[in-house]
Amino acid sequence: SSTPPVIQLSQPSSSALTTTSEP
Repeated sequence: SSTPPVIQLSQPSSSALTTTSEP
């Protein structure tokens, strides 16, 4: 749950893809 937000900041382009993989 806490991992997706951090990835969104690091990779805005893959934020949606990463968020979908790890909700």
